[in-house]
Amino acid sequence: MPTVSIVIPAYNAEPYIPQCLDSLLTQSLKDLEIVVVDDFSTDGTVSVIQSYSAHDTRIRLIRHERNRGRQQARRTGVMAAQGKYILLLDNDDELLPDTCMLLTQRMETTGVDVLHYGITVVAEAGLPETEAKAFAAGINTDVGRREGEMVMRCVFDEAYGYAQDWRITQRIIRSSLFKDAFERMGDVRLDRGEDAYESFVVLSLAKSSDTLDSCKGYVYHYGRGDSGTSSLFAREYGRICQQFLASHEALARYVHGNPSQLLHDCYCGCVHENLELIANEWLNRVPAGERHGAMRAFARSFGYTEASRELCRFVRDRAYEFLTTGEVPSRNDPMYRWWSMAKSFAPRRSDASSKASFLRYEKTRKDAQLHLNELRRRDHPSLAKLSSACKAKLKGF
Repeated sequence: MPTVSIVIPAYNAEPYIPQCLDSLLTQSLKDLEIVVVDDFSTDGTVSVIQSYSAHDTRIRLIRHERNRGRQQARRTGVMAAQGKYILLLDNDDELLPDTCMLLTQRMETTGVDVLHYGITVVAEAGLPETEAKAFAAGINTDVGRREGEMVMRCVFDEAYGYAQDWRITQRIIRSSLFKDAFERMGDVRLDRGEDAYESFVVLSLAKSSDTLDSCKGYVYHYGRGDSGTSSLFAREYGRICQQFLASHEALARYVHGNPSQLLHDCYCGCVHENLELIANEWLNRVPAGERHGAMRAFARSFGYTEASRELCRFVRDRAYEFLTTGEVPSRNDPMYRWWSMAKSFAPRRSDASSKASFLRYEKTRKDAQLHLNELRRRDHPSLAKLSSACKAKLKGF
């Protein structure tokens, strides 16, 4: 039995998979296996992997007969893995040379089920270094050892401040637990949000976890693939919303089958955090002319309450920024368009959002309104010259 199994789902990864595999063949820990699951690639990915496996028998290639998505490729690899511990690696990322050695030493010393480790972020596709550093800082947070309910709550429970991220690729996990988790997940295709779903199930079964974020061994290429910075048009954004909705539905089925206050709290926290992340994609990647259509797609997937709440959040945060800096918003500031759009997406009677979701929306809307009222109260010269149409946008719903 190898000490570590590294599972890599691969799909059309020909440009990146050599760098990924090279980083594993130079690991200081030699007692490992590398399980690469090709998810029906249409480029030269398989040929590249076969050339590597011909020279190193630690590399095992498993091929899907049809494209089944990253979550199912991971499942195939995890169920086939033979190591004592398993970690996941995406096909366009790498591990630093001592990563496996440091992680297994810590796992053996502590005896925990799950160990979270750190990340080194490489900016790609013209992404500013400042964004890459901010991303790394938000993930490399050492929360120490956790036992019992706190294994989950520190990751998913909003009341605990989302102290640790849910990235499954930054966790090394006891093999028996990982296999149990994927067995429970079943044969469901997820193309987005699979990290949250997988971590949710894994951590719900774990009794203990630890942190070794001083080992920044996962090399993440920020800006490649799903983390790209290219524009998202309304149709594509709507497809992404539907993909995330599928992961929410998978989570709901799991919680329904294993009811507890812990899972309920963590499910709500996971969905809330996910909705903010999806809405941030709308803000950062959807062109201005596509935004109304894209937000309509968001509302179709997640409800008018959630759509209006996220727009109010953007208004609240931008207005607060003006209040704290003392800057004066122009009459064409997008904040006013977001506020008008939030009004148009205000909850309908047909919206089946829960009471908790509606209260969450109401609080965000009122906070946004208070900030806007404070901006108007300051009576900046430019605000005094706003057109009557713009001033109307400052009024409450």
